[in-house]
Amino acid sequence: MAVSDTENGGTAAINSDSKDGALKSGGGATKEITTVILELGILFHSMIIGVTLGVTPDDSFTTLLVAVCFHQMFEGMALGVLLAELDLSRRSKSLLALMYPLTTPAGIVIGILVRNQYNENASGLVLTQGILDSLS
Repeated sequence: MAVSDTENGGTAAINSDSKDGALKSGGGATKEITTVILELGILFHSMIIGVTLGVTPDDSFTTLLVAVCFHQMFEGMALGVLLAELDLSRRSKSLLALMYPLTTPAGIVIGILVRNQYNENASGLVLTQGILDSLS
């Protein structure tokens, strides 16, 4: 797939699958939909990470917190680049950008509330923590 400049300063990709070699635009509604779906997946992922962090015992909390902070920082930078490139209103971009940093702390609050309600000696606790770790 080759890339060439278009008249309006953007780029277009030559579709190597089509028989006539037509130019296919690299943007449009598909890019917005794809980015919003990616954002929703990342929000779910961040919520599960927050819940996992909230139910983590005190002895391994600090290690997990440092790892999550670095992970979230780089994930947030990548998501920010994608959001900046969208052709959405400033309000929509701000809303999408604001949702990301709020989901992990919300998950932590949920995890702390759940942690205060369950029995640490229960047999299903290890299974639940394993499931949350694998989902995150």
